[in-house]
Amino acid sequence: PAESAAAATLDKLLGHTASVDATDTAAPAPRKIEPTKTKASPTSSEIGPLGEPASQSDPTVVAFFEANPEASVKEVVDFLERSLRAVKGDYAQAHIQLLRAALLGVNSNLKFKYLTPTSKVSETLNGVQDESRGWYSLRGTDEAIYLLSPEFLHSGLTLETVLHELVHAGVTSVVRDPNPSADAKQLLEELETLRSKAQDVVASLQKEVGKPGATVTQEDIDGFNKATVSIDEFIAWGMTNRKFQNRVIAKTSIQSKTRKNALLVGMKAF
Repeated sequence: PAESAAAATLDKLLGHTASVDATDTAAPAPRKIEPTKTKASPTSSEIGPLGEPASQSDPTVVAFFEANPEASVKEVVDFLERSLRAVKGDYAQAHIQLLRAALLGVNSNLKFKYLTPTSKVSETLNGVQDESRGWYSLRGTDEAIYLLSPEFLHSGLTLETVLHELVHAGVTSVVRDPNPSADAKQLLEELETLRSKAQDVVASLQKEVGKPGATVTQEDIDGFNKATVSIDEFIAWGMTNRKFQNRVIAKTSIQSKTRKNALLVGMKAF
């Protein structure tokens, strides 16, 4: 059954055991891409505000989506795996494992759509998500992942951004199921407990910002509140964002009843 397959996907996604030292080489910092400017450059479009984004995009990722503005799952996964294999270090290899696990729950008809300043809201399934670099949408049997081009103020197109949205697509059928199986329900309850503990860790880090001698800055924890706003985001951030893994997940634990705490095994594997 579809539900069983989806539950197995979530379990595999959260329970893989790649081991990576925190000092391993991560993906190189993306080079800055300047938004295309003209003499009468507009400041907004239907999709969102335009301007120089705070987050830098990866030129290789941008080039791929400019050449493939409506890419299939296979095209994107092949690109991600090629790109990750080109990065040295076990961290990238762990992301390859994550990529393969996420694929188990992804609809083969899922499309990745690259949004530019000329794109229209009518081209999306459920409208636009404010201040998001990308988002996953589901309407009926139609699914799509939308990614903003570097001309947008809130863009930040990197390998992590694409993988983050792919994780959303891979686990959404379980996370949003109104009638989950007994196993899925147990796992979701543990996820909720972990998310609550993570919120406490984030609140504690927030209180440290600005204090004399503080070892954490606002930049260090940027986005962490969003990461704990829902189980969906908690999973996606916990499986793809290294800062969140090191500063929050590493300080979070519960006594799990599902296969030695599959979520923490997966998240802390990085």
